Amino acid sequence: MCGIAGLFAGPDVPSHVHTSLVRDAISMRDALTHRGPDDAGLWADHSSLGCVVLAHRRLAVRDTSHAGVQPMRSRNSVIVYNGEIYNQPDVHATFDADSLPDPCDTATVLGAMDINGASALRSFRGMYALAHYELHSHSLTLARDPMGIKPLYWTIIRVEGHDVVAFASEIAGLLAHPNVTRKPDPVTISSYLTTIRTTLGERTLLDGVRTLLPGQTISFRYYGNTLQTQRERIEVDDIVIGVHAVSTEHTFEEAVDLTREAVTRSIHAHLPSDVPICCLLSGGLDSSIIASVLSDRLRQRGTLGSVTSSLATWCAASDEAETDDLVFARTMASHLRTEHHEVIVSRDMFLDQWLSMIRRSCVPLSTPNEIAIAEIARDMRSNGYVVAMSGEGADELFGGYDQPLSIITDAFRRDVDVADDAELDILAWMPTQIKPMLMTESAFEAAEHDANLVLYIRDTVRSARDFAKGKYPGDTACDLRLRAHLEFSTKSNLVGLLQRLDTSLMQHSIEGRTPFADAGISQFASSLSVSDRFHIDTDGVTTKRVLRHGFAGVLPESIVQRSKRSFPLPFREWIASASDVLRESEVVRTWIKPEIVDAISDQPAQHWRLAWPIMNLAIWGERMFGDTGVLERMHSTNTTTVSR
Repeated sequence: MCGIAGLFAGPDVPSHVHTSLVRDAISMRDALTHRGPDDAGLWADHSSLGCVVLAHRRLAVRDTSHAGVQPMRSRNSVIVYNGEIYNQPDVHATFDADSLPDPCDTATVLGAMDINGASALRSFRGMYALAHYELHSHSLTLARDPMGIKPLYWTIIRVEGHDVVAFASEIAGLLAHPNVTRKPDPVTISSYLTTIRTTLGERTLLDGVRTLLPGQTISFRYYGNTLQTQRERIEVDDIVIGVHAVSTEHTFEEAVDLTREAVTRSIHAHLPSDVPICCLLSGGLDSSIIASVLSDRLRQRGTLGSVTSSLATWCAASDEAETDDLVFARTMASHLRTEHHEVIVSRDMFLDQWLSMIRRSCVPLSTPNEIAIAEIARDMRSNGYVVAMSGEGADELFGGYDQPLSIITDAFRRDVDVADDAELDILAWMPTQIKPMLMTESAFEAAEHDANLVLYIRDTVRSARDFAKGKYPGDTACDLRLRAHLEFSTKSNLVGLLQRLDTSLMQHSIEGRTPFADAGISQFASSLSVSDRFHIDTDGVTTKRVLRHGFAGVLPESIVQRSKRSFPLPFREWIASASDVLRESEVVRTWIKPEIVDAISDQPAQHWRLAWPIMNLAIWGERMFGDTGVLERMHSTNTTTVSR
């Protein structure tokens, strides 16, 4: 896991501009030091074709020797790469020794792209964000994995009259370049208030700054001084990795057995590491499955990464009340005999980390859970761990959210289809209907009355419907709509959760691995019938049915039957102590009606759904565009010394 950044310009760039690009690329790279504290690399070239600078911060996880240093160059190209390819031995084996002499992860990606171009990405099972520069054609390709696990951002800036492509693993890396403008995008800001997601398609909260979509490749090339771009998209189903899908005619028992085997194989595939591996353990079904498989592997093989003793697990909770998460996590840790750690988050710790994360990442937070995960990451790192397994993806792929499944099923029982726009109501953090009452008239008009958000939802759901209808022609109309919902949830909710995990863990240089959010598991899960994944009757919804049955007898019964729970932090009460930041924020008053700001400031705990995103915008807005008034006010609410 690493951080990457770079700059790409066309011909006729004078040498002094190239020198400034090198200097600025170093600043961009070092703004990502938390993503790669172990090493720093830089490669630059200036010729008649143009100039390019590729920069890399290294978190050494696999092949920790100097052989894994980046940028890495072949005869034909140079790459900077962030991620892991879990089927790297299989990919490497498809080429002869002369073509790919170096078996390391990055060298395999570089060599495969040299031979097959961007189509090589279709053979990669893993997580990645990369930049691949071809020397002879002076072309740059940016790529992101199809699940959307690793982030990558880009923009086009002007440097002394020249168009320059800038890219980085985080927006903070881009903003380290002085020519990247800090202009808010009103469309995405309004979307954030509704969904608490910091992107809308390719758009980010900053105008002109874009994110690569999951599976997207963008190639840049200059024809004379004209920059041209070409976009392509690789879907999860395009990845060729030989997944053992269930047959069309299968029994539930067969589905259960195959699910257990597929999940176990995926967890094993996510293990290669030369540094210690640990696990997040909330006591829920998904993290408990991962911890159980890891513990079994450690007992069988005697090693897990560089760990040779017991599995280390982590859980978080608040200091104000003992929660179910602690109880269930302790039950599971005792069952597996793990080395269990509990991070107890206090109000002061919460506020400190909240402020620190926005200052460093230059984006508002999506959920309060990010703060707890970041505190866990801090504790993991202080205990010498570098890689952490986490359970993101199981809910979206196996049907873990009961409410939307019930809504869709109940509608079809009444012979009513569920409109595409209904997915926005399911996804929304706050009701869309209140936006005109919440936002100032000028702000809502600048946001185009959320037309872009509605269009994005409709297009994504329509695409999911078409996918389901084309792949499962024998399904009932209700089952097709349920499949479309799961597909939509994977492309929207899961991508947001993966961004949350990356942001939180990388704050403290921890690589997150998600064996459920995996192309192989996604392909396998989609081959299951709807009734395999969940069951709905008059008694309610049995979520993640094949997972529960697949690991029954392996996990304690209380874990197997445990229902979905949100992260247990009393943030509704905690944010009240910092609500005065709203009154201080000129940015917020530009977007939110004054009477709404006053009402939230007076009773933040009562209006917590409004308070959370708006307070995040206040902190972020002052970080981006204003003075330090809000930040100082936020800090002044939290002067107590924090102890663990």
